Amino acid sequence: MSAQSNPKFLIKRHDTGKVIRIEIEEDKQIFDLLELSRERLNFDEDAILYMYNYKEEVISQGVYVKELGDPRAVWILKDIRMEEKEKRKEKADDNPPKRLEQQAGSDDKSKGLPLDVRNDEIRMLTRKMNSEGLEGFLYEIIPESYTDHSHSTCYEHSFYSEEKRKSIQGKVSTTDNWDSWQAEANLSIWGVHVGASAGRRTSIFQQEGKKKQRKEKTCVAVATKTSFHRMKTFRVNVKLSERAMKDAKHILYSLGLEREQAINEFINKYCSYVYSGPFYAGGWFRIVATATSDKAMEFAALYKEATEQTKTHWSAGLGGCGLTTSGGHNMGSSIQTNGQQSQQNTKSSVQVHIKKESSPGNISSEDGLETKIKDVASRTIFPAIGAEKTQFVPIYEIFENQAEANNDKELAKFSLVLRLYKKGE
Repeated sequence: MSAQSNPKFLIKRHDTGKVIRIEIEEDKQIFDLLELSRERLNFDEDAILYMYNYKEEVISQGVYVKELGDPRAVWILKDIRMEEKEKRKEKADDNPPKRLEQQAGSDDKSKGLPLDVRNDEIRMLTRKMNSEGLEGFLYEIIPESYTDHSHSTCYEHSFYSEEKRKSIQGKVSTTDNWDSWQAEANLSIWGVHVGASAGRRTSIFQQEGKKKQRKEKTCVAVATKTSFHRMKTFRVNVKLSERAMKDAKHILYSLGLEREQAINEFINKYCSYVYSGPFYAGGWFRIVATATSDKAMEFAALYKEATEQTKTHWSAGLGGCGLTTSGGHNMGSSIQTNGQQSQQNTKSSVQVHIKKESSPGNISSEDGLETKIKDVASRTIFPAIGAEKTQFVPIYEIFENQAEANNDKELAKFSLVLRLYKKGE
């Protein structure tokens, strides 16, 4: 593709109003666009940037620039630290010196890293983490915990539909019963969303479903194989974003049923429990094989067809298979259809569709992943695989800690409201 065909975007710095036009390849991600804009808009190296449109919709940094749409639109860049700095200044103007000193002390303790960090790797990964993490939260890498961790592991998983796979292999796990919840042993998640019916239902139905699944007749079976490569490990401090705190305080002005509905919507948006255990910098590569049959057959037989194709394409690295790019994914994604069909004893015709997913994107094999993540800027962030339940912090505790650090009575009140709401479910 020639340079002339590359898309161009109008980028505006929020605090100064300066607007520039950036040209970038369409297969690049928003993260790359922000890094190109950083120097030209005179942001410092420690700035934690995010981009949003005129509707104040934040754009994920994992999205590809080709998905932005209208090149005439103006995209706005803002530094998260500036928001917090402005808010602390407003509070400082209203507080007496003693409270000012206490607040400054707590801020230095929890927020020193993004302001004072000297290590380029930590600085870059901090920016990436805040682009890839859960909406509504800010992540700060603890420098003392940042260490080498060269390790890789592979995991396999089965699903009875592509929809179910996407719901499980996402950033947030969903459950109706926190007491019986446990992380999938081969999945990495950032948070857990507990439904409004939590505590009222048991997992008996889910357990029975797993027992029957392999014997039930079905026309679809999905098999996945995922390889996680870890280059670095570290721990983080988790704080609330300005948007999350603003949404929380708004709920305090509602009453009765309206407040319950608002809290439920808040939890749906920001999740119930946030992962706070060790994180890793590296990448992952996955092959998804979806076996479909024109006639219903046992799940186990159909799943076997999918796993065989997974092994075949994993060994081949998906090379030379005529892959075509599929858009609309935050992660790199390509799709390929296996033309071969197999016949079961039931005379059903089975076709297996192969798809690859990776982070960083546009990876076609595990070897390609290893090469890509040698570059620190290309690494992605992910939590521990199969994390323990104790590594997830209830969101009301995060509000409680933030309220204490900021000496914010409204946040403290919302933390109590949220805690009582969860206990009442």
